[in-house]
Amino acid sequence: SPTMKKIEEDLKASSRQGKAVVGTATGPSGKKAVNLAVDFRFWAEYFNSPIRCWEPLLEPFSGKVAVESCSSRGTGVVAKVDCPLHVNVTGALLDTMDDAIRIVGHLHKPTENSANSRSSPKEKKTNQSTNKKNMNDK
Repeated sequence: SPTMKKIEEDLKASSRQGKAVVGTATGPSGKKAVNLAVDFRFWAEYFNSPIRCWEPLLEPFSGKVAVESCSSRGTGVVAKVDCPLHVNVTGALLDTMDDAIRIVGHLHKPTENSANSRSSPKEKKTNQSTNKKNMNDK
């Protein structure tokens, strides 16, 4: 499409990856249009603890997205990707995610001490005497 070609030319003129181009135009009838173009590249890695190295989760992925909003034609989005999206799911990744879930779950689990610290002084005394009584019953 002509819009995408113009956007690609603007992005190629940019020397940096990830450049965003924004433009406005007024047509002959006085109607305004706003254009936004973004050149993107992203990837993700995770740390594989057993072999002590970073491994790719998402291989580098890049492309361009253009958004146009015009009172006469409405709003449109055009996306063009330069390569397929590769997601690497390995046993090491699943182990890492499992470890992370356990750690986060442990951090959010209330302990007896943290429950007592939120109690009023009177409730603390009651809890302590109940705990002592229960220990003596054993």
